[in-house]
Amino acid sequence: MLRFLPAERREAVLEGVDGRELRRGVRGAVRQMRRAQTALHEALVAEPFDAEALTRALADFHGHFTASQHRSHRAFVAVAERLTAEERRRFVASMKVKRRGKNRPPRHRAGG
Repeated sequence: MLRFLPAERREAVLEGVDGRELRRGVRGAVRQMRRAQTALHEALVAEPFDAEALTRALADFHGHFTASQHRSHRAFVAVAERLTAEERRRFVASMKVKRRGKNRPPRHRAGG
């Protein structure tokens, strides 16, 4: 995320941020979302079909997804507030996707 910064500045920005704890939290959230997604798939193909079970599975997945997003957003804001205005501009520039032509829609694979 901060590869555009020199190593010593990156270390200063991330000082006090426990990367291992962050990754552990992300892994746990991904596991929860995968379990919720599996339950959603199972509800979708169940016979007899139970619309209420699918609705519950969707709500559960949505809850895990939303909680994961909130955690990610809090971590993002915590890092962004440590950056200077110029570093934030450079961060945005580093994330922009380069396309071959202006206003050209993204390519789609055959059959998709």
